[in-house]
Amino acid sequence: MKNYIEILLDAGEEETYARITSSFVDTVYQFPFEEKNGLCHNKFRITVKNMNTKKYKIFYFYGSFNDFRIGKTNMSATDIYEAFNCLLMEVSGEYDSFEEFCQEFNYDDDSRKSEKVYKALKKNQNKMLEILSRDELDKLQNYVEKYLERSWAV
Repeated sequence: MKNYIEILLDAGEEETYARITSSFVDTVYQFPFEEKNGLCHNKFRITVKNMNTKKYKIFYFYGSFNDFRIGKTNMSATDIYEAFNCLLMEVSGEYDSFEEFCQEFNYDDDSRKSEKVYKALKKNQNKMLEILSRDELDKLQNYVEKYLERSWAV
């Protein structure tokens, strides 16, 4: 089952219209790049589409162990906002080098595992920038954070 949210932002002269869709993919036994720990997580496909240009990209999000434990395979609107916020935070960083990334997130800069995480992050960054500008991403992140602040206050 696919669920989605749509966000329309007035960006002055132009509006940014994005659709974020989620669908359950599979149950996995660990997060990518993590040591095996026996905890299961559900994997979701997150499709981000710029409705102005019709361009879209696919990303993956892993739910919590607790969501897996209770059999949650559908994402609510708030879940989709939270997943999209995680993705926006991941791609919003501007790291000029692997070393700078490691310093920012306290990764070992002499580790292949750290390098894999960095390359995956850069890949997602580049994918997102193919469909949305840096300015649009900043506005979307601001909107999503405000939405989540309101939903958590309830």
